[in-house]
Amino acid sequence: MDGKKALGLLLAVAGGIMVLKFFGIHLGALIGTLFAIVLIGLGVVAWRSNRKIIGGIVGAIGILMLLPALSKLIMLGIAVVLILFGISLVKKNNNHRHF
Repeated sequence: MDGKKALGLLLAVAGGIMVLKFFGIHLGALIGTLFAIVLIGLGVVAWRSNRKIIGGIVGAIGILMLLPALSKLIMLGIAVVLILFGISLVKKNNNHRHF
């Protein structure tokens, strides 16, 4: 793909996002997450093409941008583990009572 086609595609996508926003469909969080994933992918590509410093920096920036989105999933995982651990403690048959 040459530069003119890439620019045309980029402008068309930007216009499409603007039209969706006009109709009340907001894709800000999705675009931010996709941008972070693209940065991680570019970092991996740069790393594999022996540009390890640039690839590491770009990949690290992408990971840092993705952390807020992943924090909700991490907290959900912690909550599930706590619930399962609490249920296992309640169900445990404890015949040894210590007063």
